[in-house]
Amino acid sequence: MSVDESFNAILRGFGFSIEDIHPRVIVGIELNLEAVFILKTSSEIPEWIDYQHLLTVDWRAENAQGRETVSQAFGRAVAQFGEALIMGSSVRTGLNIAIFPDSIRPGSIFRVIHGDELPT
Repeated sequence: MSVDESFNAILRGFGFSIEDIHPRVIVGIELNLEAVFILKTSSEIPEWIDYQHLLTVDWRAENAQGRETVSQAFGRAVAQFGEALIMGSSVRTGLNIAIFPDSIRPGSIFRVIHGDELPT
C-alpha cells in the first residue's frame, strides 16, 4: 500500500475524505488552562445561547457580505474573559477547541509538543 493509500485509509477510518483535508499541520499540545468555556451538551448550555445557530451559521457567506457572525462575536467575547472555548462540531461527532493564546493566564500551560521540530 502506498503512503497516499494508507493516508486515505486512515482518513476513512475517522470519517474523513481527502476532500475534507486542507493544507494543515497536525501537532500535539499540552494544556492546563484555568478559564475554559465549555458548550458540549444541550443540558449545560444556557437558554440565551442559540447553540444550533452557532453551529450552523454560514460564516463564509456572512463574512463575504461584510458581516461578523454571531459565532465569531461569541468567540471574540469568550476570548476577552477566557483562555479557550470548547464546542461540539457541526460536521462530525466530537469537540472542537479554540485556544486564545493572547489570553493564556500566568498559571496556565499551553505548549506545543516538539514545537521546535515544526517547519517555519
